Amino acid sequence: MSTCGPKVHILSQQWTPTNITDWVKLHSD
Repeated sequence: MSTCGPKVHILSQQWTPTNITDWVKLHSD
């Protein structure tokens, strides 16, 4: 599963304000 990419890792975690903020920062470039 770890070979599927970081998206799987992010989605497998609980969504928290910090996680969402970090995700937005990574994809807002």
